[in-house]
Amino acid sequence: MKIAALIIDDDADSRFILGSYIRNHFPNILVAGEGATLQESVGLVQQTKPDLLLLDISLPDGTGFDLLKQVTDKSFEVIFITAHDQYAIEAFKCSAIDYLLKPVAYPDLQNALQKVAQRIQEKHFTRHWTTLAHNLGQRNPYQKKLAIASSDGYFFVEISDIVRLESHSNYTHLYFREAKKLVASHTLGYYEALLPADKFCRIHHSHLVNVDFIERYTREGAGGTVIMKDGSSLQVSQRKKENFLEQLVKKSQGK
Repeated sequence: MKIAALIIDDDADSRFILGSYIRNHFPNILVAGEGATLQESVGLVQQTKPDLLLLDISLPDGTGFDLLKQVTDKSFEVIFITAHDQYAIEAFKCSAIDYLLKPVAYPDLQNALQKVAQRIQEKHFTRHWTTLAHNLGQRNPYQKKLAIASSDGYFFVEISDIVRLESHSNYTHLYFREAKKLVASHTLGYYEALLPADKFCRIHHSHLVNVDFIERYTREGAGGTVIMKDGSSLQVSQRKKENFLEQLVKKSQGK
């Protein structure tokens, strides 16, 4: 499992040193991005959704604590890094994994990264069991959660949030409401077998769609065309057309 990390530091040399050390000594940690200011880093964190922040407390337009206050999803771990030791007490109150003083000593950084990697792995393991417990308590398959295996680890999603799935060789691209997308390390057939058949319909060898997100169906093309609520336009194969139309009728009748 790859751990996605962001380095937030206004010192370019510090970012380079930290990034180089991680890339050379921690192959399980991916440096997913870097930020130098509070403003750009808030957007970077929200977009990247990292597992770990290496966070300098003193930034040109604010502090690392300001960043944590502005980010809504705080499911990541934090290692505070700063040249000012007076921030130490406040850092620990914010549940930092460790507090590293500049210039960072490599043994201290290594120790902090090892501890955070272990905690993140334990957190992912816990999420697997939490997902299992949730699914066992749900009689409606559509309300269950799904663990998506990707090159970066596992993502846990609501099945009802999946708009459509698209085959790309041995991988599957999953598209969600609010324009979110994941690339999964399984085939489309794998997900077709897992997802509830009354909600997900195979309209083409490359496409599996959630019928709840169909905007309309037109007769354009050999088997017709499905327009999804996310704006995508998908071809229906002639071989899949009859089964697809039957499923649309059942949906319209509330079956």
